[in-house]
Amino acid sequence: MSDERYEIRGKIGQGGVGAVYRAFDRNLNREVAIKRVLTEEGFDPKNSEDEATKALLKEATALCSVQHPHIVTVYDAGVDDDGPYVVMELLSGRTLDEMVERGTMTWPDFRETAIQSLEALIAAQELDLVHRDIKPSNVMVTWLPSGKFQVKLVDFGLAKFSAKPSLQTIDHGDAVFGSIHFMAPEQFERIHLDQRTDIYSLGCVFFFCLTGQYPFDGETAPMVMAAHLQNTFTPLQTYRPDLPDWVCQWVEWHIARQPDDRPRDAREALERFLAFEQPVSQTAPVAVQAVSAASLQSPMSPQPIDPNLPPSRLTGPVPLHAVASMQASQPEAAPVPAPQGVRLITGAPIPANEVPTRTDAGNSAAPGPVVPQPITPPEGAKPSVETGAQMVRELTGPVPVHATSPISDSPPFQQPGAAQSVPQASSLDPTMSDSPQVNIPKKGSQNNGIKVAIAAVLLVAIVFATIFLIDAAGNSKKKEELQGLMNLAADPTTREIPITEENLEGFLAAAASIDFDTEKGAVYQTLYLSKASDGTDIDRRIAEFAATEKISEQIRSKLFQVLGKRGNESSIPFLVKYANEGGDENSVVAAIDATGENLSSRYLTDFYKIIANSKSANVRSAAERAIKRHLVSQTSNTAAAKDLLKAFENTLEPTVREAYLRLLGATGTEEAEEAVEIALNSEENTLKVSGYAALANWRDDSMFERHFSALQSENTRFLRTHAFDSMIAFLKGGADFDEDREEKMWTQLSKDLRDEREKKEFISTLARGSEDWAIALIEPFTTDENERTSFLAEKALEAMERRK
Repeated sequence: MSDERYEIRGKIGQGGVGAVYRAFDRNLNREVAIKRVLTEEGFDPKNSEDEATKALLKEATALCSVQHPHIVTVYDAGVDDDGPYVVMELLSGRTLDEMVERGTMTWPDFRETAIQSLEALIAAQELDLVHRDIKPSNVMVTWLPSGKFQVKLVDFGLAKFSAKPSLQTIDHGDAVFGSIHFMAPEQFERIHLDQRTDIYSLGCVFFFCLTGQYPFDGETAPMVMAAHLQNTFTPLQTYRPDLPDWVCQWVEWHIARQPDDRPRDAREALERFLAFEQPVSQTAPVAVQAVSAASLQSPMSPQPIDPNLPPSRLTGPVPLHAVASMQASQPEAAPVPAPQGVRLITGAPIPANEVPTRTDAGNSAAPGPVVPQPITPPEGAKPSVETGAQMVRELTGPVPVHATSPISDSPPFQQPGAAQSVPQASSLDPTMSDSPQVNIPKKGSQNNGIKVAIAAVLLVAIVFATIFLIDAAGNSKKKEELQGLMNLAADPTTREIPITEENLEGFLAAAASIDFDTEKGAVYQTLYLSKASDGTDIDRRIAEFAATEKISEQIRSKLFQVLGKRGNESSIPFLVKYANEGGDENSVVAAIDATGENLSSRYLTDFYKIIANSKSANVRSAAERAIKRHLVSQTSNTAAAKDLLKAFENTLEPTVREAYLRLLGATGTEEAEEAVEIALNSEENTLKVSGYAALANWRDDSMFERHFSALQSENTRFLRTHAFDSMIAFLKGGADFDEDREEKMWTQLSKDLRDEREKKEFISTLARGSEDWAIALIEPFTTDENERTSFLAEKALEAMERRK
């Protein structure tokens, strides 16, 4: 490892076979994590074939093949005089076991954690990668700038590429690697492992997140192993009666004793989760309604409560007998069908006196309800602008269950299903009112003036009551109409929904109102599918509303996203105006991205100004993306290229110059060639890098030879890396090549691959296709002298052959 590039700044942690350090990458100006192998006798540079070295470098090879937002990113790997190392993304956050120490997960947090974890595992399993060491300490929770948490799967040190089952790794002491509480039975039995092994471990993690307890536990390691092998655990429902039965069955499906009784893979597990969620979630679990925020103050210490209190009065965990009595008074929910052809293993309950105690956390493991605690950002971080999974994950995807529920008339923050407050008695009836009584003279003592006054008051009251009732009836009818349209949007076969101007205003009001917080996903979906039935310009009105109204930035961003999905030109003036005037960073980025393919040439100058003047890197990047989309869609960019070249020459700010230069590449003009030559011949490394980025954006193959010659001439590792990466980006980018030309360019590049990293990128990129010429170019690498390169080539060829 080059000391000139990486500056070690301290140790983060140390495990059984490795240590992780915080470091600074001077070349790319960013913090990274560096993992090194530890050996008892020390590292001998002459012997780089020991098992720990192979395991670490295999981890790097595996992770480099998986690019996913929920899997840690690996940047570099190698061996130096101090031993093997891997350079990876530095994560700032907490592991799942650290999160669970403060309280078990709420349903929204668990839902998001489960979905993100399974999405990560799907990506790994697409490459036949078996992690084999999934446990809470290998799942990191990080926070995005918005305050929302993101799950990352880490530490593939025990992973193997395995299209066929493999055996459990054994260390030199004949001990099984991995955490014993989360290992599948087949890992103890030393038999073949496959994707279902990871499913089991992830199921144990899910159980732990929801309960704070290990599903399989014991006072000694043999007792824990026996619990796994006998599949003996306390049913999840015992700890979490607030969860629907299907959730508990779904988690316990993962930890079935026999692999054939578990989900086949992560994709099936996630599909079943989403399929079960929709029909069952229509009826909110009683105990979820019953637990108030006050009960979350002491998540590990259940509080005694009076089971006779109504649900809205409960302030602590709900005992089983209380839940049973409440459920008896509720309408019975429809039973949840088990997955067809799958046997759900629920496990045998453990007697209360035999339930093991967690000695690591010090909390009692006695079976009984636990109180979930919502995941919150670390101290000093901003709170999330999005809660749980209330918003649809994709506007074009399935609509959440709450999209089909009636629009509520409840006041803000009213808990669904909670006891409603009793309406106050009408002030017109003094016998029912709690207000001070009026002394009414006795019969025969009223004069005519009083009678007339009383009659007038009653008449006015009747008139106002009538108006109120008419208005309430009208509002109820409007809400029913909106609900009908939302139900129509929930139908996956619906392609468009006719709405009037009045409907549109109703939906915009719903989107902006906190009363509709749980309905917003359905509102956005309906707006996305809307088509005016009365000539209303829907896109213009949504854009005007989103850009000018005083609404939350989260809602503003969501409405901009709706406009981006709709892709109509009438919204562009409002989007550009809002982006130019600035404001919340996320909203501005959403507005810029919403311009999509519809940005016309007359707005380019506005976006040039954003690149030049915005202090936000995210906003500048969004403006650059928007301009690039426009340039790529045009047949001629002469005028735009001249403007960009002039701006490039007249700007001294490096980041702005580099952005203009990258955009010039997308024009593919003579002006762009001129600017690229200036950059490639510059003594400034950052300008050279931008020149390569411009070549990566080139719209045809006219600059390939110049690009390739510049690549060959670079001898420093920093510039060679950027030159090579830009070449790969160009070859796999959006340029339209005929197949013969594409084959010739890849063949030419194959003759100038200088190290393991370049070979890996070359193989991984070509392996995305299945053309015969691509297979022929990869085949020679199967005999490469570098074991990792040959291994990757073999796996790539297997994947390509399967796709043919």
